[in-house]
Amino acid sequence: KVIASQLSLYEVKTPKKLRNVAKGYYVRATDIDGDIRTPVFVVVMYHPDKSIIYETTIYCYDKDIVEGENIAKSFKLLY
Repeated sequence: KVIASQLSLYEVKTPKKLRNVAKGYYVRATDIDGDIRTPVFVVVMYHPDKSIIYETTIYCYDKDIVEGENIAKSFKLLY
């Protein structure tokens, strides 16, 4: 939620746990540019062995929220 807010995203929802990453979460938010509202998913993953935090942002310009969430949930870390 913090990263989504730092990216100036709005309507930040409750974070959800990633199934494939022990310390990974994603959250849905909205990017607002004038009258255009774009759904966005922010994914954050922590790699404990390397002490690295990964972050990715998925903008659903085609408004396909289901596919955006599927992409967000598909991430995994290779150890």
